Amino acid sequence: QAVLAVLLVALCWATRHLVWAAYAVLFLSALADDYLRLHENKGAWLAEQLAQDLWFPADGFLGLRANDLGELLVWGLLAAVPLAAAVLLHRRSDRWNRRASLGMAGLIAAYVFFGAVLDQAHVLFLDSWIGDVVGTLEDGGELLVLSASVVYVVGRLADRRRARTAEGDGPAPLEATVPSAAA
Repeated sequence: QAVLAVLLVALCWATRHLVWAAYAVLFLSALADDYLRLHENKGAWLAEQLAQDLWFPADGFLGLRANDLGELLVWGLLAAVPLAAAVLLHRRSDRWNRRASLGMAGLIAAYVFFGAVLDQAHVLFLDSWIGDVVGTLEDGGELLVLSASVVYVVGRLADRRRARTAEGDGPAPLEATVPSAAA
């Protein structure tokens, strides 16, 4: 997540489009959440507060525990601002950045599927062999999507480098900077 955030900042710099910075903030939020266990800790607290003060069901809803619902709310709150910024900045981007941003959005949707949807499905089957399978799919899927995201962003950085080189605005092509064997 940290490498991905750094690469997204580099892409923001290379393209001069802030949509990539919004994506970087999203992955930094996910990193902070993983490191500090924010959605687990604050989700339990939030579920308790909402159960006391509001309509929140203390025993859960649709097979999910109240803590699980609190975790989803916390993650939603963590992601709301960077995602809203990404949507707004996506709409203001040029054609290339919009297309590339849609690819990143698809990877984020896959990340959310594994990290949130399968995570909650895992909770439903914790004490069975199905829970073990779903847990493996959840963790493995998240890692695969993060790896694919890194590859995707590196590819977009390479696209920008090629475009700048073709325009004569960037460094010379690698072939021109490597001395030949005859020299």
